[in-house]
Amino acid sequence: MSPSKPKSSTSDAVRVVVRVRPLNATEIEQKTSVVVDMTDTTTTITDPSTLGDAEPLQNKFAFDACLWSCDDRSDVAFTDQERAYSVLGKQIVSHAFEGYNASLFAYGQTGSGKTYSMIGSPDDKGVIPRLCEDLFSRVDDQRKKGSSKGHQHIVE
Repeated sequence: MSPSKPKSSTSDAVRVVVRVRPLNATEIEQKTSVVVDMTDTTTTITDPSTLGDAEPLQNKFAFDACLWSCDDRSDVAFTDQERAYSVLGKQIVSHAFEGYNASLFAYGQTGSGKTYSMIGSPDDKGVIPRLCEDLFSRVDDQRKKGSSKGHQHIVE
């Protein structure tokens, strides 16, 4: 008997996604330089003491996805809460409905934007409220088609 392949379009067991938050009021007041740059899957951090150099000292890190939320919202690269959910949450709901265990883990320094990314604000919902809406909408759709069964565990 051969092992079955996952039904989803990806076979990733773990995905690592990084999101950069906007500068806070203190950082803006202190005229802090942004030393992070991102492409779709690469985050580059520049040593601030070498910012003016012809060849600044940089370190590059690869991730499954890099979400840029540092600059103003008119930037095409800017990741709003809706896009963050598309990258992080939609796949989790899909995997759960395919019968896989699914979880989302936010890790980072205090003040780094974890709560905002996960919960959001009343007028700008984060990943978890959007995930719940999607989940319950899909449960309703399944219920209308027949039956569904699920279990959830939330730990903070």
